[in-house]
Amino acid sequence: MIGRCPPQLPEEFRRAIEEMARGKELTAPATLVIQKELFRTDVSKNHNRLSIPASQISDGFLTEEERRRLRARRKGRVDVRVVDLRRCPRDALKLGVCANLLGGLLGVTIGTPPKQPCCSLIEGLADLEAAVCLCTAIKANVLGINLNVPVSLSLLLNVCSKKVPKGFVCA
Repeated sequence: MIGRCPPQLPEEFRRAIEEMARGKELTAPATLVIQKELFRTDVSKNHNRLSIPASQISDGFLTEEERRRLRARRKGRVDVRVVDLRRCPRDALKLGVCANLLGGLLGVTIGTPPKQPCCSLIEGLADLEAAVCLCTAIKANVLGINLNVPVSLSLLLNVCSKKVPKGFVCA
């Protein structure tokens, strides 16, 4: 609703974010993934962006410097990239080939596992889409092994000739 103040970030979220950032030097801003109800204009042929008025973006948890940077961007607009998760492989068994590849890269298995089955699952995706798909699989533990998420994601993307997008954080 226009004119309504957005809800404050719940204290438990704020604490969790602070704990995750404690002791880490962040070289790039974290990527925020939002869920938003889509309207016809958001997906129309000539309107290739999501519309969220800057006045409706809650910034109460940002530092003054972050607020200033946010408001200084092109007339208060914040650019976002849309990732369609329907493009991600849905079959957990298919993603299991990525676990085999990752296990080999981390020295869990003997020999060099073939990269083709895993990489072919993400080859048609842009780097950001591939990162989101693999991040989702890693976080959901469909790969079936305990992982260091940033290292695992980076290894899988690199071996498949993809890059972790600048500022992307799998959290």
